[in-house]
Amino acid sequence: MTEEKRLIWFNKLVKKHGHVCTYTLDNIKDTKQPMEIYCKLCKQVFHQSPYNNFMGVLGCNLYTHPGRTTNKKESLESLIAYSRQHNGLRYNFSESIYVDRYTRLKIFDTECGQYFTQTPNSHKRGYQCNLCMNNKKLGVYTERIIEKNKRILQEKPGLVYIINAFDDDEKFYKIGCTASLRLKDRFGSTKFPYNRDVLLTFKTNMYNAYYIEQFLLSQYAEYKYRPLKKFRGRTECFKSLPNIEHLLCIVANKNSELNQGVPPIHLHII
Repeated sequence: MTEEKRLIWFNKLVKKHGHVCTYTLDNIKDTKQPMEIYCKLCKQVFHQSPYNNFMGVLGCNLYTHPGRTTNKKESLESLIAYSRQHNGLRYNFSESIYVDRYTRLKIFDTECGQYFTQTPNSHKRGYQCNLCMNNKKLGVYTERIIEKNKRILQEKPGLVYIINAFDDDEKFYKIGCTASLRLKDRFGSTKFPYNRDVLLTFKTNMYNAYYIEQFLLSQYAEYKYRPLKKFRGRTECFKSLPNIEHLLCIVANKNSELNQGVPPIHLHII
């Protein structure tokens, strides 16, 4: 590692975790090589790679710190109590070190048997294990995950959308659902390789959004289209969407069915 790169990593670590950890520039040899780090909370030295430390997996592995404030202890206990209430015993926080609600915790998922990292803020908003949610076979959400977390997802906002995607060589439609209530948030974090026009957005909850999306995908299965360029969600594209006006009624009725009598949420057409 060059001196310039070491200095960049040193400044990144200090900026993100300097209130919790003390770093020495000479200890940084490589982003993946463990280095000595001093924990200000437990007042002990532990070894961890700069990369893992920066990603929020604070690695002194002590559940209780003598120097931890009561508020932080109560915050972790509050997070655990919330998780127990909504997820049962699925998640284990024995290696989680609470810094603040925006710093990632190391959490063990007993369902998939793996550790993952997540901020307390995201966990309290209903986000589950990101390793499970990134299941590539059925997309971000699967029916098993949706049903297992039904109560949480019914309280979580969701958005169904239809866009017209195009470039000089292709034109097609994409149907999707997202937990982002603004489409620029959904597509902003990924390199979507086409121009796009928004045809329809429909706000509901994430539970309904998943089943509405699956319903629409099945309705237009015969018009399936495979774009030439790769991007996340390219299996949800179609060369044509006939009777799009009738589609609005289908969506509203489906949402009403899912709500079991609750009036459908407002349709917003752009």
